Amino acid sequence: LEAGAVVVTLGSEGIAWLDEAGYGEEAAVNRSEVFDVTGAGDTVIAVLAMAYASNLSLADACHLANVAAGLVVRVAGNYAPTLAELEAALAKAT
Repeated sequence: LEAGAVVVTLGSEGIAWLDEAGYGEEAAVNRSEVFDVTGAGDTVIAVLAMAYASNLSLADACHLANVAAGLVVRVAGNYAPTLAELEAALAKAT
């Protein structure tokens, strides 16, 4: 397998990645506000793919995906955060 990068979701522990720039990890966002994990993994994959395809570094893409997933788990059932919610959460997480 010749992967240029590897990303692993760590559930309540956050996200980790490894690429040519090295290893990184980030703690989960909103750990105390988890109500339902439905869609969290799908959110990570979708946001990570969009961000990485938009030429963000893998570290920045993982951060964005982690923040988005942190919003999703705060709501019961499948949920897609709005752009405004994501922007506000990013401002708090930075």
